[in-house]
Amino acid sequence: MGDGALVLRRKDGILLAVVDGVGHGAEAAEVRQAAEEIIERAAGADLRSIAASCHERLKMTRGATLGLAWLDPGVPALTWLGVGTVVGALHRAGRGSRTAAMLMPQASGALGLRLPPLHPATLPVAAGDTVVLATDGLDLRFIHDVPAAVHSEQQIADRLVGAHANGRDDALALVARCTAVPT
Repeated sequence: MGDGALVLRRKDGILLAVVDGVGHGAEAAEVRQAAEEIIERAAGADLRSIAASCHERLKMTRGATLGLAWLDPGVPALTWLGVGTVVGALHRAGRGSRTAAMLMPQASGALGLRLPPLHPATLPVAAGDTVVLATDGLDLRFIHDVPAAVHSEQQIADRLVGAHANGRDDALALVARCTAVPT
């Protein structure tokens, strides 16, 4: 209930987001929904601005953690950041699952409660690279268990949640694969 994901296509890129309302139940779901509404309105390449807007809107709530990734196919590049206990991993195409994933920069805190300094990172991406954003209901071992590219994004997400849900919190994985990029 308190975890949610968004994929928002804009003319200049795609925004991926995972939100985890702090706690459980209806209150966590309300916080998640409020954050999703802000993200939908603010969607774009300026991830700091999106996070700051969410922080302002979520004051006087229990807060939320947030993972954002902006895929810019024109460059091609991925810009991302996380606040709180969300995790992001980028798996490069053509490399085995034993290859270390690139991890999303994290800032401790929770939007609505404490806005930490935000430092998004930008990485080049290539066709076939896989991005995973996940909430804290997944055991971190999921990072090293992204199945081969022959599986659909939904099949990968389902496998990650099925194999790595820790049972202590809602578990959510958003999986996106970079498609053809300009040469």
